[in-house]
Amino acid sequence: MGRTETWVVTTTRNGSTEIQVLDSLGRVKPVDTSSILRAKDNIAGAKP
Repeated sequence: MGRTETWVVTTTRNGSTEIQVLDSLGRVKPVDTSSILRAKDNIAGAKP
């Protein structure tokens, strides 16, 4: 589909995850600007 993004995914000791979307210069940009992640998705972490 011609969509690519660079993400940094961090997993904490308690198992939760944090996703950061990077722009073309490697700077963090708001996740809601992602062309792949939908704003309604729960990206706050894994479910038990």
